[in-house]
Amino acid sequence: MIEAIGSCTFCGQTKMVRIEENLTQEEKNRQANWEATMQCGCEMSKAWSERQTAINYCQSYIKNKLRATEEVKDVLLKAAEIIGNGYADKVVINHEEVEFKVYEKKQKIIVKKKKVIEEGMSD
Repeated sequence: MIEAIGSCTFCGQTKMVRIEENLTQEEKNRQANWEATMQCGCEMSKAWSERQTAINYCQSYIKNKLRATEEVKDVLLKAAEIIGNGYADKVVINHEEVEFKVYEKKQKIIVKKKKVIEEGMSD
């Protein structure tokens, strides 16, 4: 880890932050600004930071605890990001008789999994 100066994306305030050393200069700048924004005290960064924390928590749950195929997990990880950033209210995936639903509730991103029983069609 090295120290770098980053600036808040919202208010521009600069801050000394710790970032990874083995990155390109562009990646270092991006990570420094991301860290500075996460640590800034302005109202916009606080709201953004809370949303990023909710996204990260949900993605950690998907990666480490949710039982699903890797392909489904990949889609759910992206869905958590989409919901967390406000691009959609809900994402529903049906895969092999299981329904996965990702949505926001009380500033948390929720993942629900339930077995779907399809009724047979009659003639």
